[in-house]
Amino acid sequence: MTFMKKTAILLTTYNRINKTIDCLLSIKNCLSFDSTKFDIYLADSNSSDGTLEAIRGLNMDIKAFNVGDNIFWNKGMIMAWKKAVS
Repeated sequence: MTFMKKTAILLTTYNRINKTIDCLLSIKNCLSFDSTKFDIYLADSNSSDGTLEAIRGLNMDIKAFNVGDNIFWNKGMIMAWKKAVS
């Protein structure tokens, strides 16, 4: 019997479109591991530079969501973690 490993990748962003896209494309290049399944959860704190829209335009299964204004890294990661475990 083969078991599928599942890993959640948690990210939080705010106005870092280029760095975020580069990060996600690097993750995509690593998704060739046959025995591992990745779920990506990305909490965006209302970026005004088009980060969330660019992420949604990628050909990747990313659970990206807006968490509102003034959500810093710690709270964004908590919110992404809560989505991942629900």
